[in-house]
Amino acid sequence: MPENGPLKRWSDLMVEAGEKSGFSLTTCGQAADMMQNAGFVDIGRIPFKWPINQWPREPKWKEVGQCTEHNFHHGVETMMLALFTRFMGWTREEVVEFSNAVKQEFHDVRKHAYFDLYVTYGRKP
Repeated sequence: MPENGPLKRWSDLMVEAGEKSGFSLTTCGQAADMMQNAGFVDIGRIPFKWPINQWPREPKWKEVGQCTEHNFHHGVETMMLALFTRFMGWTREEVVEFSNAVKQEFHDVRKHAYFDLYVTYGRKP
């Protein structure tokens, strides 16, 4: 993923906007500790590399990527709008323009990008 591309910039800006809003978008890695602090036991974590579009060859992951791509295409502007206008000082027009650039890169199957996704589970004693 190019460091200066729209998708990488979007990811960095979302994290920054989340922090400014008081809601961290990077707590996934802390879920096991949070569950342990809440009293859960037998905690486990399953990592996944969740493709952003249809680049994987394996049919299961290609389908996952297709669903992710569809959801992202229809939701990225909405995800950005409140955070970027309220906490980053962007106008609605700037959000729309940038979200279109992000979508364009998101659909590019030459970009073998993925989200790090974790399923964390545990048992309440």
